[in-house]
Amino acid sequence: MTEYPSVPKLMRTMSSDAWVNAFSRFFDLNGIDGGLMQCCGGETMLYEGIEEVMEFVYKRGFALHVTTNLSRDMSGLKRISISSVRITASLHHTEPHFDWDVFKDKVVDLKNAGYAIAVNIVSHPDNIPLIPKYYDFLQQHGVNLCVVPMTGGWSGVEFNDIDDYPPHLRDILEKYVNPDHLVHITEVI
Repeated sequence: MTEYPSVPKLMRTMSSDAWVNAFSRFFDLNGIDGGLMQCCGGETMLYEGIEEVMEFVYKRGFALHVTTNLSRDMSGLKRISISSVRITASLHHTEPHFDWDVFKDKVVDLKNAGYAIAVNIVSHPDNIPLIPKYYDFLQQHGVNLCVVPMTGGWSGVEFNDIDDYPPHLRDILEKYVNPDHLVHITEVI
C-alpha cells in the first residue's frame, strides 16, 4: 500500500458524509443536477469513503471520470452504473511499488467488467523503451494507450519536444504518440 503523508490532514480526516453534505449544499445553492464529475489529482481512490461520495454524485445525475493509478481497490465503483463511469488508469512504472503484472490484470478486469477504460503514460527516457510492450498488450485487450511525451529536464537534459529525444527514443515516440492528444500550454492559455 502506498502511503501519502503529504495529503493535508483535513482531507485525510474529512468524512464521506461531510463531503456529501458539502456537495449537496453546493449543488442545491447553484441549481446543479447532472453533468460530468472529474475525480482526479493525486490518487483518487486514496480517500476513505470516496465510493459513497461518488455514489451520491452519480445519484444526482452525474457521470464520473475517475483518474487513478490503480494502486487501490476499485470494487467500490460497483455501486455506480458501469455506463456512467469512465476510468483513466495512469501508468507510473517508476513508483516504488509498481508491478506491471498487477496493473495490467486490474486494467483487464475493469475492461472485462464493462468499464470504459484507457491508460495514459507520461513518457520519459527511462520508460520509452517499454511503451511498445505496454501498447501491444493493451491493444490486444481493446484498451487504448495515450502516450504523452514528457517535456522538461531529465538527468540534466532538456526535452522541449519529441525532436529533442535521441533517435532511438524519438522513433518509438513518433510511432506511439497520437498528435491529436498533444496540447501545448500556449494553446490552452
